[in-house]
Order: sequence, then structure tokens, then C-alpha cells
Amino acid sequence: MRSLRILATLICGSIALAGCKSEPQAKEYPFGVAEAVRRLDNSDSAGFRYARHCGVLFNFGSNKSDDHTVTWTARASRKDVFTFNVVVVESPKGVTLKLSVPLERNGREIYDGTQKYNHPLLRQPLRPAITELIESAMEKRSFDNERVEADARYLDRSPSGQACSEDAQILAQGFAADYDGPPGPSMETAQKLAAKNHW
Repeated sequence: MRSLRILATLICGSIALAGCKSEPQAKEYPFGVAEAVRRLDNSDSAGFRYARHCGVLFNFGSNKSDDHTVTWTARASRKDVFTFNVVVVESPKGVTLKLSVPLERNGREIYDGTQKYNHPLLRQPLRPAITELIESAMEKRSFDNERVEADARYLDRSPSGQACSEDAQILAQGFAADYDGPPGPSMETAQKLAAKNHW
């Protein structure tokens, strides 16, 4: 019997040293499903869009999909570009939330920090910013980009990072990028920029 205890201790110790860790517990919020859905549906979508956008003009907002789900949709060029949703689940002390972000064809989440888009809507990675959008909604406050984890706060290091930066600079000059356009500014935009800046 003693040898079994020693063996069990050794196995548990080796597992701990190997870096095994349990799944993080879902955060619980101390109110009911209806209140959680109401808060999520009243999130600061405009603040999120303003803090995270590149240079494409797009609409972004939420709607209640059903009694337990809120879905956010980004639309550009008169079409849905992406959506994500949060499902509210009852828990012993209130509710927990489950975020669902769709996958690209390569099997990775949209805007996950590895994706390449000609004219991205938002800086990557998106998930940390969505997490702050959700937290701000649950706390009934404005979206605060300063609360997004530091690595994802301002600089987009993704393959789309340069396009995002260029599009944002062009938008600051008063010209929006075309979501469906080829990489770089359009010829029309380049001509307008040249005329405006006397190039």
C-alpha cells in the first residue's frame, strides 16, 4: 500500500512538473440571464469600433438573437463581414458567458493575429478586445482600450498590420479604404491624396 502512495505521489509530481494545468474557471456574474443579455445588448459598440478600427468605414452593433444569446455584426460594402456571439448560461451564483468567434477557412479564428486581409476592419488580435467589450458591458461602463491586454492594445503585429496602419493614415486624411478593394489605396484615393497634399 505504501508503495502505491509513493507511486501516486511521483506520478502527480511529474504531471505538475510537465506543466499540466486545469481549465480556467468561467467568470460568474451575480445576476440573471435576462439582465446579462440586456447588458450585453447595450454594450459600447461605438467605442469598441472607434478604438479598434483601421481605415474601412463599417457598421458594427449587437442584437439579441434569442433569450440567451447576443450577436455582434460588422458590415462593410453592404454585406456582413463577420459576426461573433456570446451565450449566457445560468450558473450556481448567477451566469457565465461563452464567447463564440467564427473560424476562417484555415481553421483559425477571424482576426486572431495571424490572418491576412487586404483591408482589415479592425486591429488584430480581436479576442482580447472582445473580452474588454464584454467586461465593459457587464460592468455597465464604456469600452476602454487601455484595459485590453498590452500586447493587443495598439500595435497590430499580424500579417494585416501594415495594411491596417496605412488605411488608418489614409482615413485620417479623409479617405476611407474600400473593404473589397485590392491591396493598397485605390488609384482614385491616391489622386485625391496627391491633390489634397499638393504632391
